[in-house]
Amino acid sequence: MVALLNRMKSRFHSGFEYGFGFRDILQDILALLPYDPKPAKDLIKFTAEQMFSDGFVYHNFYVSAPGNKDFVTCDDPLWLIYAVVEYIKESGDFGLLDEVVPYCDEKEELPPQEGTMLEHLKVAIEKVWRQSDNGLPYMLMADWNDDLSGNFTSVSTMAAQQLYKALNDMAGLLNQMGIEKDLAKDYAEKAKIVKDAVEQKCIDKDGNYIRAVAADDFKAVLKGMSFGHTGLEVDEIIADIEGTGAPVNLGCSKTDGLVFFEPIAWAGFSGIADKARFDLCKEVCERELDDKYGISICQGDKSLVLGKLPSDTQGWKRNAPGKKENGGQFRHLESWYIASLCIFGYGQEAHDVYMKTLPAVTSKDDPYLYAAERFVYPEYVSGAASNDHGKAGHTWLTGTAPTRLNVLIDWIFGVRRDYDGLLIDPCVASEWKEFSAVRTFRNTTFKISFKNPDGVNSGAKSVSVDGKVIDGNKIPLSYANGGEVDVLVIMG
Repeated sequence: MVALLNRMKSRFHSGFEYGFGFRDILQDILALLPYDPKPAKDLIKFTAEQMFSDGFVYHNFYVSAPGNKDFVTCDDPLWLIYAVVEYIKESGDFGLLDEVVPYCDEKEELPPQEGTMLEHLKVAIEKVWRQSDNGLPYMLMADWNDDLSGNFTSVSTMAAQQLYKALNDMAGLLNQMGIEKDLAKDYAEKAKIVKDAVEQKCIDKDGNYIRAVAADDFKAVLKGMSFGHTGLEVDEIIADIEGTGAPVNLGCSKTDGLVFFEPIAWAGFSGIADKARFDLCKEVCERELDDKYGISICQGDKSLVLGKLPSDTQGWKRNAPGKKENGGQFRHLESWYIASLCIFGYGQEAHDVYMKTLPAVTSKDDPYLYAAERFVYPEYVSGAASNDHGKAGHTWLTGTAPTRLNVLIDWIFGVRRDYDGLLIDPCVASEWKEFSAVRTFRNTTFKISFKNPDGVNSGAKSVSVDGKVIDGNKIPLSYANGGEVDVLVIMG
């Protein structure tokens, strides 16, 4: 119930009219996994039923009525892969992959179709790859940022990062099961293609990521696309683009001069960036986007407030500067950046971003400026481009709380689920000399004490389970015996 209603009610507006979000549910339910995987499984299956047999999905949907097939994003199908993989790592329930789930074709008066959950995941990969430039997904109507309209035939760097992660997740899942080895190899090879393409086409002059790279010939791209059961028509899309002009690179020094935070946040979390690339992105982020309240999604476009008429159909620019997607500081997005910082050992920086973006901390200096509940995450805080810099908006209508909880458990405490055990890999501030966590995993309660005598930021020098030092830093499944287990972690 919490996951289903997470974005439904707020004093800003009701979420009910939008229905449930395909992407939203699959992001939010990950927070349920350490507590009870069963409701998460039910929600995964319910959401998988909103996919068409050709890989398109209802971006928003309802309990039984047909959903919204007209808003087509490039990233939606990939979130099903992440949710299923994390669920299986948490529960060990590989049987989910064999369960048969209907596609939503019949809701549109098409012949009924069904497939196993594993087939749904394959269809998701096939759909996104099919609508990509050799692994760089075309933006379509949007990616994770629903306001990036007007970039239909541009490739999304963030979605490429997401596809990279999904391909590796699928390869890892198939290899873990020992099945379809040729397909697993194909997924791994495709992931390398994506990574190489991002490095070749999506890097700006300072070494950070271009947000979206425009196609050389948008008509040729569209002529090669099929939109399945969505009802979208190629000729209508071409006419729309011709009416406003072909897209240009977004978030690029040669065009708008802006930096966008999304691909920086996902750089480490997706696994696509090495430390050298991430460090360049981090430097640009700290210089262009970071301030005392948080990290802006971009610097903000001020064309409208300067009296300039819109020259394109990009929805994010219709927000006031510093508000929402036009330069707001999105708490959800900052969560993945914290994870990326932890992946590369930046424990102090991860701690600092986590702490300064807590509602009670952000609002501490001026609660009246903050102007929202101080006990719940907002969707965003107005960025530096806003006259209301520091004002929060859209509390409750966000997936920040579940994602931020995941980041705290998985990446700061570093207690992460895996197919074959519980990984211990903390990344914390140097002043965290002693701390503890209790984590339930495979029906076993792990009481974990951390000691950090040298004040390091990351790493586990030794892990002892019930008094016995184990090899490495992954607690084997043999210790998940249904009881209580004492764990001592010495950092170093």
